[in-house]
Amino acid sequence: MALIPHFGMNGAALALLLHVSLVAVFTYFLAQRVLQIGYSFRGTARIVVLAMVATFLALLVPSMSLALVFAVKLIIVTAFVWIASPVVPSEALRHLRQLCRSSYAS
Repeated sequence: MALIPHFGMNGAALALLLHVSLVAVFTYFLAQRVLQIGYSFRGTARIVVLAMVATFLALLVPSMSLALVFAVKLIIVTAFVWIASPVVPSEALRHLRQLCRSSYAS
């Protein structure tokens, strides 16, 4: 809240980014106490970097022609899906399935 009066809309965006980041970190540590899942931090870092690059490219797109805008956005989405897909650990999916089965059994 302290950022909003000084920086306006940009302060609100930064405050939201900080809030969501802190919630993600706390959720990770609390979840690790319940389920010991080995997350791929290298894969997560790749997704974050790709998201920043995609955001930067998307900011450049409005000054281009419509066909070029479509092509660039298609490339960005394809690259994001291609790079992000191996990040979800199979161990996490196995734990999730096990939790679902145990909740239905009880």
